[in-house]
Amino acid sequence: MAVGPTGSGTPFTVALVLRAFGVPQQGVRMVAAPFKEGATLLRTGAVDAMFMNATYPAENARAAIAAGAHLVSIDGAPVNTLRNDYPFFRLARIPAGTYANQPESVYTIGTDALMVCRDDLEEFTAYELTKQFFDTLSALPAADSLRLMNLDSAPATPIPLHQGAARYFREVELFR
Repeated sequence: MAVGPTGSGTPFTVALVLRAFGVPQQGVRMVAAPFKEGATLLRTGAVDAMFMNATYPAENARAAIAAGAHLVSIDGAPVNTLRNDYPFFRLARIPAGTYANQPESVYTIGTDALMVCRDDLEEFTAYELTKQFFDTLSALPAADSLRLMNLDSAPATPIPLHQGAARYFREVELFR
């Protein structure tokens, strides 16, 4: 089976998901290509499946579906095991009708969008970076997926917060 296209971090995620579902890795060939080429790769048979790390509705998914692809749910007991082992995975649902010929919701997994820095970054710098990021989110174009980041849920991450970011989130909560 050929799986692609693979973007940043995707090969690791694909390997985790396939292993959770009992698919032997030696039977999988990863195809490195930009996500925008996914529909073409599926349509021509160059890949059998593709994993996308995107917010919906994703134009690349629309193109793949228009080319004859179908969304496949990623759910069940393997997902529960995967989430137990890797708490950064979240349950996600693509609502029915999001894409053409999608009469039912599709269940899948996702990850939070995170800003990550070195732990030795100065506290003041991490604080200012976090503050400026959230202060300017509303100025981003509506199509930018970063706008989906939510200040209320941002500190609820399974990885430790940098002290500067933690200070910013505490201050925001105090001044509400």
